[in-house]
Amino acid sequence: MRGYPETNTFKRIADDLLKSVDASLPKRLVIDVRQNTGGDFNKGRYLLSGLKKREAFRQRGRVYVVTGRATQSAAMVNALDFRKELNAVLVGEPTGGRPNSYSENDAFRLPNSNLEVSYSTRYYKFQDTDTPAVMPDKIIEPSWDSYPAGRDFVL
Repeated sequence: MRGYPETNTFKRIADDLLKSVDASLPKRLVIDVRQNTGGDFNKGRYLLSGLKKREAFRQRGRVYVVTGRATQSAAMVNALDFRKELNAVLVGEPTGGRPNSYSENDAFRLPNSNLEVSYSTRYYKFQDTDTPAVMPDKIIEPSWDSYPAGRDFVL
């Protein structure tokens, strides 16, 4: 997903995923947020709360979260949430956003030019250390050779 869909749609997708997990009992779960530019981080936390109820997924090495340079905003926060709450292993590239930064936009119009100005209104601190990105536990750089071969370089 390139962002989080509308709340009812996301909850339906998350509930369907959890039903599938219960039915098939997979050994591992991969959550790919490489192209997710965000939205409302509470949506990702809804899925997280469902997975936390399944003890098997609280063990390290059972949940993997794939991150990339397009992982931003709420998706970046959710990657950190999964690492913290489920001991998930983050793999891929560093995220495209800072874990500690301003967000929550507001806007106003300049009176003479009528241009709209957007600005951030709230500072979030999701990590104790201030880093330019969320660093994965295992960095996996893209490989040009994998693209023509049709292989996902992370998976």
